[in-house]
Amino acid sequence: KQFLINIEDVNEAPTLSPVTGSTVFSDDFESEVASHNAALSKWDVSGGTVDVMTVGDSRTTPLGWTESFGLVVDLDGSSSNGAAISTKSGISLTPGEYLLRFNVSGSGDPHQRDDSFSFGLEGLFTENLNLPYTSSVQTHQKTFWVEHATVAKIFFDQDQAADNYGVIIDNVVLIQSGFVISEDFGTSTVQVTGVT
Repeated sequence: KQFLINIEDVNEAPTLSPVTGSTVFSDDFESEVASHNAALSKWDVSGGTVDVMTVGDSRTTPLGWTESFGLVVDLDGSSSNGAAISTKSGISLTPGEYLLRFNVSGSGDPHQRDDSFSFGLEGLFTENLNLPYTSSVQTHQKTFWVEHATVAKIFFDQDQAADNYGVIIDNVVLIQSGFVISEDFGTSTVQVTGVT
């Protein structure tokens, strides 16, 4: 079904939140090839290396990674030097509310008691997490606002690692969960689709 909604002049910018968000970027790493010190098709790797791995072994199974996850990325590759990854292309973002979501676990290596890493969107926000090596796979998500149209890259950075075992990530998704209509607009028409 398709609906048209008329928006009249307002004094404050309203937010319209779609029932289901619009996916702006996603990567489940299934297009990669399992390998040590890997290159990634959607990400630039800098400052070190990453490994693309299959799961279901003695390292990942205790952390809750199952074969249904397919391929995952270890942010501390096999060169004893943890890496930063950032999307190869900047992502165009219009004003509104966004949700960055991904799966993450600890390293699974008892010799590295915990790992710290940062993630975010360049120029918009950075968040730091510290995970014990035993930390099971979890879904982490961060909601943030974009005030003005911009272009930004998603990044992950393995801060402290040099033992070839880093935090493990998968299923990176960026969703626009709401958008802003400027208070300076005149009467506007918004087309809404997918409503049943």
